[in-house]
Amino acid sequence: MKRSRVRFSQAAQRSSGPSRSVGKGQSRLRGRTRLPCRIGSKKFGIFSGDIDGRAVTRFVGGLTEDQSAGAYAAWESFEGSVDGVRGASAFVHMQVLSDSKVEAMVLHIVPSRGTGGLAGLTGVGGIRVDEDDTHRLWLDYALPD
Repeated sequence: MKRSRVRFSQAAQRSSGPSRSVGKGQSRLRGRTRLPCRIGSKKFGIFSGDIDGRAVTRFVGGLTEDQSAGAYAAWESFEGSVDGVRGASAFVHMQVLSDSKVEAMVLHIVPSRGTGGLAGLTGVGGIRVDEDDTHRLWLDYALPD
Protein backbone atom coordinates (compact mmCIF):
# COMPACT_ATOMS: atom_id res chain seq x y z
CA MET A 1 0.00 0.00 0.00
CA LYS A 2 1.16 3.49 -0.81
CA ARG A 3 1.39 5.84 2.14
CA SER A 4 1.95 9.56 1.98
CA ARG A 5 0.91 12.78 3.64
CA VAL A 6 -1.41 14.98 1.61
CA ARG A 7 -2.40 18.54 2.40
CA PHE A 8 -5.13 20.55 0.79
CA SER A 9 -7.00 23.73 1.31
CA GLN A 10 -10.74 24.22 1.33
CA ALA A 11 -10.93 27.18 -1.01
CA ALA A 12 -14.62 28.11 -0.74
CA GLN A 13 -17.48 27.14 1.44
CA ARG A 14 -21.09 28.29 1.71
CA SER A 15 -24.03 27.21 3.82
CA SER A 16 -27.15 25.89 2.18
CA GLY A 17 -30.04 23.55 2.66
CA PRO A 18 -32.17 22.75 5.65
CA SER A 19 -30.86 23.52 9.09
CA ARG A 20 -32.30 24.38 12.45
CA SER A 21 -30.59 26.73 14.79
CA VAL A 22 -31.61 26.82 18.42
CA GLY A 23 -30.66 30.14 19.97
CA LYS A 24 -29.47 31.21 23.40
CA GLY A 25 -31.72 29.90 26.15
CA GLN A 26 -33.91 27.93 23.74
CA SER A 27 -34.28 24.23 23.27
CA ARG A 28 -36.11 21.97 20.85
CA LEU A 29 -35.74 19.14 23.38
CA ARG A 30 -38.63 20.33 25.60
CA GLY A 31 -36.56 21.59 28.50
CA ARG A 32 -34.03 18.76 28.66
CA THR A 33 -31.17 21.13 27.81
CA ARG A 34 -30.63 24.83 27.33
CA LEU A 35 -27.46 24.59 25.22
CA PRO A 36 -27.40 26.24 21.79
CA CYS A 37 -27.29 23.64 19.03
CA ARG A 38 -27.20 23.65 15.24
CA ILE A 39 -28.61 20.54 13.60
CA GLY A 40 -28.36 19.51 9.95
CA SER A 41 -26.19 22.34 8.67
CA LYS A 42 -24.92 21.68 5.12
CA LYS A 43 -21.88 23.23 3.45
CA PHE A 44 -20.44 22.90 -0.04
CA GLY A 45 -16.65 22.94 -0.33
CA ILE A 46 -14.29 23.40 -3.24
CA PHE A 47 -10.84 21.93 -2.64
CA SER A 48 -7.55 22.67 -4.35
CA GLY A 49 -4.04 21.37 -3.88
CA ASP A 50 -2.97 17.72 -3.68
CA ILE A 51 -6.66 16.99 -3.15
CA ASP A 52 -8.78 18.60 -5.84
CA GLY A 53 -12.54 18.40 -6.03
CA ARG A 54 -15.73 19.21 -4.20
CA ALA A 55 -17.57 18.03 -1.12
CA VAL A 56 -20.90 18.28 0.59
CA THR A 57 -20.64 18.26 4.38
CA ARG A 58 -23.38 17.75 6.98
CA PHE A 59 -22.70 19.15 10.44
CA VAL A 60 -24.25 18.87 13.88
CA GLY A 61 -22.89 20.77 16.85
CA GLY A 62 -22.95 23.88 18.94
CA LEU A 63 -20.74 26.80 19.95
CA THR A 64 -20.94 29.38 22.70
CA GLU A 65 -22.17 32.81 21.65
CA ASP A 66 -18.60 34.14 21.38
CA GLN A 67 -17.53 30.93 19.53
CA SER A 68 -14.77 30.21 22.06
CA ALA A 69 -16.08 26.78 23.09
CA GLY A 70 -18.20 23.98 21.65
CA ALA A 71 -18.05 20.92 19.44
CA TYR A 72 -19.20 19.54 16.09
CA ALA A 73 -19.37 16.24 14.23
CA ALA A 74 -19.58 16.00 10.43
CA TRP A 75 -19.97 13.61 7.47
CA GLU A 76 -18.20 14.80 4.32
CA SER A 77 -18.91 13.29 0.87
CA PHE A 78 -15.96 14.05 -1.43
CA GLU A 79 -15.67 13.69 -5.21
CA GLY A 80 -12.47 14.50 -7.09
CA SER A 81 -8.86 13.36 -6.95
CA VAL A 82 -6.34 12.57 -4.22
CA ASP A 83 -2.76 12.96 -5.42
CA GLY A 84 -3.98 12.53 -9.02
CA VAL A 85 -6.17 9.46 -8.36
CA ARG A 86 -9.86 10.17 -9.25
CA GLY A 87 -12.95 8.89 -7.48
CA ALA A 88 -15.20 9.56 -4.51
CA SER A 89 -14.88 8.93 -0.79
CA ALA A 90 -16.29 9.99 2.56
CA PHE A 91 -14.71 11.48 5.67
CA VAL A 92 -16.12 11.72 9.17
CA HIS A 93 -14.64 14.33 11.51
CA MET A 94 -15.22 16.00 14.87
CA GLN A 95 -13.66 18.77 16.90
CA VAL A 96 -13.91 20.02 20.49
CA LEU A 97 -13.01 23.65 21.23
CA SER A 98 -12.39 25.14 24.70
CA ASP A 99 -11.11 28.63 25.55
CA SER A 100 -10.59 29.20 21.77
CA LYS A 101 -8.18 26.25 21.61
CA VAL A 102 -8.74 22.92 19.88
CA GLU A 103 -8.91 20.27 22.61
CA ALA A 104 -9.56 17.33 20.27
CA MET A 105 -9.68 16.82 16.50
CA VAL A 106 -10.36 13.53 14.74
CA LEU A 107 -10.80 12.81 11.03
CA HIS A 108 -11.20 9.34 9.52
CA ILE A 109 -11.66 8.22 5.93
CA VAL A 110 -14.80 6.08 6.08
CA PRO A 111 -13.85 2.47 5.17
CA SER A 112 -15.48 0.83 2.13
CA ARG A 113 -17.03 4.10 0.91
CA GLY A 114 -14.63 4.86 -1.95
CA THR A 115 -15.44 4.57 -5.65
CA GLY A 116 -13.33 4.68 -8.82
CA GLY A 117 -9.63 5.05 -8.11
CA LEU A 118 -10.40 5.89 -4.47
CA ALA A 119 -12.06 2.50 -3.79
CA GLY A 120 -10.26 1.03 -0.80
CA LEU A 121 -8.92 4.41 0.38
CA THR A 122 -8.14 4.29 4.12
CA GLY A 123 -6.56 6.65 6.59
CA VAL A 124 -6.82 9.43 9.14
CA GLY A 125 -6.21 13.15 9.16
CA GLY A 126 -7.10 16.49 10.66
CA ILE A 127 -8.19 20.05 9.92
CA ARG A 128 -6.48 23.32 10.76
CA VAL A 129 -8.15 26.72 10.36
CA ASP A 130 -5.78 29.58 9.54
CA GLU A 131 -6.27 33.12 10.88
CA ASP A 132 -7.80 34.15 7.52
CA ASP A 133 -10.41 31.32 7.95
CA THR A 134 -8.79 29.10 5.28
CA HIS A 135 -9.41 25.45 6.19
CA ARG A 136 -6.42 23.16 5.68
CA LEU A 137 -6.98 19.44 5.81
CA TRP A 138 -4.22 16.84 6.01
CA LEU A 139 -4.51 13.12 5.39
CA ASP A 140 -2.28 10.15 6.09
CA TYR A 141 -3.78 7.72 3.61
CA ALA A 142 -3.26 4.42 1.85
CA LEU A 143 -4.62 3.13 -1.46
CA PRO A 144 -4.58 -0.56 -2.35
CA ASP A 145 -1.90 -1.57 -4.88
